[in-house]
Amino acid sequence: MSSNLETYKLKLTLPNIGEVKITLHRIAAARTVQKIAFAAPFTSRGMKRGEIFQIPTEIAIGKEKAVQSFKKGEVSFSPQGQMINIHLNDNEMSSPENRVGEVTEGLEIFENIKLSTSVVIEREE
Repeated sequence: MSSNLETYKLKLTLPNIGEVKITLHRIAAARTVQKIAFAAPFTSRGMKRGEIFQIPTEIAIGKEKAVQSFKKGEVSFSPQGQMINIHLNDNEMSSPENRVGEVTEGLEIFENIKLSTSVVIEREE
């Protein structure tokens, strides 16, 4: 967590592919961001579905400042699917999701993924 207590930094390791850095912003959806940050470290199996990379979690939380439009590189949490979604292009979602942050490094890594891969999510200090 950063010194200003408003952001959390996560590192996603995709074995044999690379690393992605994400910054979560508490101001965007405080409860959702805290649940994601404190669930780390965890391992999941991410899936590329069109212009979204989805990471299933066991995090259960409802809608919080949910929106339907996302820009390339933004990160959201789907309360319905209990998934972290990384938007690989601008997207309009059918169901509102909690916007939680953005990719700060490594967005291009997802171009190398055809379908699915293992993902290790860790907090960075």
